[in-house]
Amino acid sequence: MSGGIPTNNSSPVETAAFLRKSTMVTAANETAFAPRKALYESKKAEGMPPAQIFAELLAFNATQTEYNALADKMQGKPDGYTTNVIKAEHAYLQQDIAQANSSKATG
Repeated sequence: MSGGIPTNNSSPVETAAFLRKSTMVTAANETAFAPRKALYESKKAEGMPPAQIFAELLAFNATQTEYNALADKMQGKPDGYTTNVIKAEHAYLQQDIAQANSSKATG
């Protein structure tokens, strides 16, 4: 199996390790969901455009270092990988939003 989803050839130890990891990810997701939902709801109530709400959520996700570290570990990625990807996605989206706003302003 080597860290992935268990197969019929997986040992009981490998399967148990996968289930422990899955349980940790589920718990982390549940802990992180409430603040994300609150952020979304508040920005939506303010009338913020959907793309900007998504950018706000990306910025929030980049601050979730424990969750991101767990994602790095689960994926076999180096420390900081997930956070860096999220930051890059956020920067790209902000650039796109700025360009779209600039196009609207110039007609």
